[in-house]
Amino acid sequence: MYSCGQFDNKQIRTRDIIAERNRENSIVIGDSGGFQLGTGAITSKAELTHLERYKNKPVEQFNRWHECGFRERTLRWLDRYTDYAMTLDMVLWAAETNARPNAKKSQLRKLSVQQLIDLSVDNLRYFADNRGQGKRNTKFLNVIQDTGNGSGEAWYKAVKDFEFEGFALGNEHDGMMGSIRWLKRLLDDII
Repeated sequence: MYSCGQFDNKQIRTRDIIAERNRENSIVIGDSGGFQLGTGAITSKAELTHLERYKNKPVEQFNRWHECGFRERTLRWLDRYTDYAMTLDMVLWAAETNARPNAKKSQLRKLSVQQLIDLSVDNLRYFADNRGQGKRNTKFLNVIQDTGNGSGEAWYKAVKDFEFEGFALGNEHDGMMGSIRWLKRLLDDII
């Protein structure tokens, strides 16, 4: 597994096992960098500057997210280097109401859970409309988020109809039992 959230350029520029791998004999699963967004650990100076500018203005942060460049760079990177990848989810635990200790530096912490869900849906639309423009055919996994208090159900209703190649669990609620409940729900909805 490799996270594009750790890179600030469109491509890996130094010698790297991922960039130089034999694609016929390996599979790389890519992460979209939602964790880096949630913790405020963005490596791109331009993206960080944009997010910092609006970190205490949630309405502007929400309205100007698409100007940041993070999702465009993320999709290009995932399409270029990975075989499977998580879609770009805006982690719900970044909201102040749910904040984990490592989310205190997040530029997204003033956003509400609903705003984070809405931005994630916008990211899903962007990925669905713009994926595969290079030579690769990355298979994308829609992420399920759940931090309790009904957030998982609201998230699921918002994202379940996007047609990607599967799901990944970003579950924060109820540990393993929460994950098992979500797996059962996904199976029940498919069958």
